[in-house]
Amino acid sequence: MLRPAVGLARRSARASFALRRPMSMAAPAQLQQYRSNAEDKLLSHLARVAAATQAEGKLEQSGELYAHLVNARRERHGDRHPLTVHAIGALSLVHKELGDFSSAEGLAREAASASEDTLGKMHPESLRMLSNLASVLTGGGKLDEA
Repeated sequence: MLRPAVGLARRSARASFALRRPMSMAAPAQLQQYRSNAEDKLLSHLARVAAATQAEGKLEQSGELYAHLVNARRERHGDRHPLTVHAIGALSLVHKELGDFSSAEGLAREAASASEDTLGKMHPESLRMLSNLASVLTGGGKLDEA
């Protein structure tokens, strides 16, 4: 009667070791998933730091952080992914605040177009990107286009 219980205890001990083993012993697919999750968390953190820097009024530094974020998101997710589009929209607003309306307009148009293509014209994020574009055009003196 004790024999099956001992076998069960050995199996569960092996199973718990498999759950606790270090990442160096994990399968390549598990390592890739771990790296993928870590990169996503890092990019999300970068987005928060860029937003906080922008809120503090450090626009040049925020612009650099957002530019890095846009490049990383494009490389990781592609040009039309909602996270990429959101980062492009945020970068356009930083350029607007810096007074660089030509760069801001190009980025805002790209974000609005990509958001409409990906999410649809009536999606809240698409409407936000259109609002950002109108804000950039108004700030740049292009009231007829806004």
